[in-house]
Amino acid sequence: MNLSELSVKRPVTMVVLFGLLLVVAAIIVPSLAVDLYPDTSRPVLSVSTSYTGAGPEEVEQQITIPLENSLAAVTGLESMSSRSSFERSRIRLDFSYDVDLDEARAEVESILTSALNALPDEASVPSVFQFNLSSIPIMRLALRGDYPLENLRELAEDRIQAQLERIPGVASTSVSGGRSRTVTVEASQNRLAAFNLTLAEVASTLNGQEILVGGGNLLLGGTEYQLLTRESLD
Repeated sequence: MNLSELSVKRPVTMVVLFGLLLVVAAIIVPSLAVDLYPDTSRPVLSVSTSYTGAGPEEVEQQITIPLENSLAAVTGLESMSSRSSFERSRIRLDFSYDVDLDEARAEVESILTSALNALPDEASVPSVFQFNLSSIPIMRLALRGDYPLENLRELAEDRIQAQLERIPGVASTSVSGGRSRTVTVEASQNRLAAFNLTLAEVASTLNGQEILVGGGNLLLGGTEYQLLTRESLD
């Protein structure tokens, strides 16, 4: 006997059954937890390390890259990204959704402790931050003025960004928009041939000729300047 036949032959029984279902539903449904905006963000850890007086290139070579190599084997790691800026290295670790973030943090801290000997003496002990991407407070600032876009971006990167990153509680900053200044080197084929040079050799020389080394800060007339020293690789 199917449900249709039962409804026709025993209507009273069906009414009683549906009534019981309604009563049970009225009792259970209000007690169910409903989350309209469930947390679906990926588990993330952030590693922050400071290196006093170091420029972005030096921070990347001596802090960021060694730490990335050490952290690459963390259990459950899905992806890793980094950012090297003046005196600061930040590494973001994205884990699988099924990873226990507390256990992952303990493993990361253990790896960082073992990697301390590979860092410069002037570097701080790496700090690990655990956060939820859905609850991160974000502030966006817009810079405008009667200046070329290249100058506005340089002002944001060289002056404003560094000051914002020194504010307690600021985890990271990024600059977008504007234009980045570039230097174009035009080579003459005849001149290259006269000196028996190739374009690849010129490019290699330009890439490896000098490095920038951070020289600290200079306070002059109420304005703080970042000092960078050019040093030859020779």
